[in-house]
Amino acid sequence: MSNLNLKNLKENSKEILKAETGTLLFNLGKTHIGFWERKNGNIHFDIDEDEFIDIYGYKLFSEYGDYYKETKGIFNARSPFEIDMDSINDELKDFFNKTEIKLKFKNKNNEIEENLTLTDIVKGNVSDKGLIKNVMFRGCENINSGIDKGAPKKQLDNLHIVNAFGTTKEEITNKKKRYTNKKYYDETRIDFFINLWRKLGSLGKINIDVYKMRKFIINQVENWYIHLLSDSRFPANDVTLWDQAYMTASMFKASIAALCLDGEKHEQYMEYPRTIRWSILGIQYDKLGLAEKALNPSFIYWYRNKAEEVDEKIKEVVEEEYALGNEIYRDETGIYFIVPENICGKKLGDDVGLYRLDKKLDDLQEKVLECFNLFDGEAFPSIFVTEPSRGTMNMAFLIENAKENFLKPVYPKSNFIKEYFGNMAQDKKFKVICDICRMRLANKDEDDDLNLCKVCAKRQRENERTKINDDYKETIWTGELQDKNERIALVTMKFELGEWLNGNMLNTILNSNTEYVSDNIWEEALEEIEDLLKDINK
Repeated sequence: MSNLNLKNLKENSKEILKAETGTLLFNLGKTHIGFWERKNGNIHFDIDEDEFIDIYGYKLFSEYGDYYKETKGIFNARSPFEIDMDSINDELKDFFNKTEIKLKFKNKNNEIEENLTLTDIVKGNVSDKGLIKNVMFRGCENINSGIDKGAPKKQLDNLHIVNAFGTTKEEITNKKKRYTNKKYYDETRIDFFINLWRKLGSLGKINIDVYKMRKFIINQVENWYIHLLSDSRFPANDVTLWDQAYMTASMFKASIAALCLDGEKHEQYMEYPRTIRWSILGIQYDKLGLAEKALNPSFIYWYRNKAEEVDEKIKEVVEEEYALGNEIYRDETGIYFIVPENICGKKLGDDVGLYRLDKKLDDLQEKVLECFNLFDGEAFPSIFVTEPSRGTMNMAFLIENAKENFLKPVYPKSNFIKEYFGNMAQDKKFKVICDICRMRLANKDEDDDLNLCKVCAKRQRENERTKINDDYKETIWTGELQDKNERIALVTMKFELGEWLNGNMLNTILNSNTEYVSDNIWEEALEEIEDLLKDINK
């Protein structure tokens, strides 16, 4: 029997969300011109040291953590972060310095408390708090940074934000133009602080609405950080600063959740942060199958919208109500979250690296199942957790086995058959199976094109009202699509991402320029292999 304490996790959920929010901002130093001007390589804003001191009041800094360190300048000994705060309002400074984060980790013998402020977390690797330096930075940021960038050999002159296929999305630097999007640095950072200060007035200055604060900061930071690179050393496929910040925050969030579930892990996480692992929680259901069974566009539209609504409800349960982890991927097979390593329950089999949720998390699972009430019993999810690891590539195993997993759903504890289908079978007027849901009984009506059950008929009426009262987003003229026999087919296509998700295709991308010592490297390598084989055969 596990020692997981779901009640303690839920009681700490707001504190975890505060910590997550602070982690999203830990690398604000990378948005400062003073950092990039000193960054190794030929990347400059064309500002010399004296000019910079006149403008900012302190010297250039070479590490992004220096943004939080005091530096002597014409404005006395203050950090660039404090100078930014003072330029806005004292209330903003108080928000960072006085927002308390009180985490409680319970084990068999006692209760461990970690008392932090938002500033402690924002400081990242220069924080004097052990939980931040060890768990957040060494245990989460370092592994995330290694996954993102590896160990590139040199800085580059020209930088671009690109997609996974190497196509340029946005230019960052250019030898001739230097920084082409300079506005996303100091100017946007100050604008962010101003917007945050203004938002605090509506969130409540004493008891801040944590959920609204989190959503506001996530939205603001994402729209800003997607225009910045997390590092200057990749030629083709470096991630954005948003990718790095969001993933680090998600890893740290899941790590804190692991400690709230089981305080026994506190010593291990603090002493050996590089042993921290994560699992992927997959909540899988066949969204494509739901849409394919619809016989006209209005029902396709309904299923697609409800699937999106269900995903958002699940996201709210996992990310906010329980603060277990964050969404990292979704597609037509379901929605996936990075979560603590210690929530694995019963294993499906020795040869299958998937687990059910631990029985101590049944209440959370029931909350997830409630989200599927929108489908009125037509769909229930398969809920699985992957083998814990130091990366996220095991998510590919879940997606590749989605079709098999669909056949192993979990059901709510309530008698859902009676609840959803009632006594329809006893009603004599219901003669056939519904043409849409293909589950409930329907009334045979010669005047209608479709035989609809009560639930699907209600959906159709609601859709018709929507088209009348609101702008309908899609118009399909079936007369232009049908064949000579007035028949229409629905064709669906799926883009396979399996080879990308498991890393095979990423290995085909050139990440760095390597200088070889010989033009005949392959011939020399073959000769070495031949000599080695000869020695073995002697």
